[in-house]
Amino acid sequence: PIFHEELEIKLILDGVSTLMVDGVIHTVHPGDIVVINPYEHHYTIDTGTPVAIYHLYMLSLDFLRIYNPHTPDLRYKLLGDRVCFQNIIHDDERLQRILLSAQSEWVEKSENWQLVLNNLMTEFFIVLLRKYSNSEQVHTKQIPSSKSYDGILPALVYINIHFAQKISVDVLADLCRFSKSYFCKIFKQ
Repeated sequence: PIFHEELEIKLILDGVSTLMVDGVIHTVHPGDIVVINPYEHHYTIDTGTPVAIYHLYMLSLDFLRIYNPHTPDLRYKLLGDRVCFQNIIHDDERLQRILLSAQSEWVEKSENWQLVLNNLMTEFFIVLLRKYSNSEQVHTKQIPSSKSYDGILPALVYINIHFAQKISVDVLADLCRFSKSYFCKIFKQ
């Protein structure tokens, strides 16, 4: 399983895949949109069949605000307000159109492409916030506050990379520059 702070979005173009997101199994088909929220553990389950073909969009939570400070603050919405997007979206032609247009802008890089891309993604996230967000889901996940999470982020990244190896608490605490007892307290929270 992997996790990251970025928002991961996949537009399934062809084929079928089975995904696990925070312990829930999903099967996705062409036209489906997969949204992986920050810090959700996820991976593709090997079913022995070819994996779906898709466009992948990895977005920093600060992506929208880079070009326009008046756009929605996704970092605050997702980590501060604890909003969570629905993981699988079926048959939303508007969102499909936006993602395909964003892909085209990214590839072609025509004049003012960054502004167009920002506007497309702003529309995309407004639709997500209006139709496909659920703050209750995140409250049950007990996501730590951004401040405490930032403190242990080096350990989380290390765990994600070295998950198959034996990892000591001492090494993780050192990475975060915390005492072992303080690290354990923050990590448990």
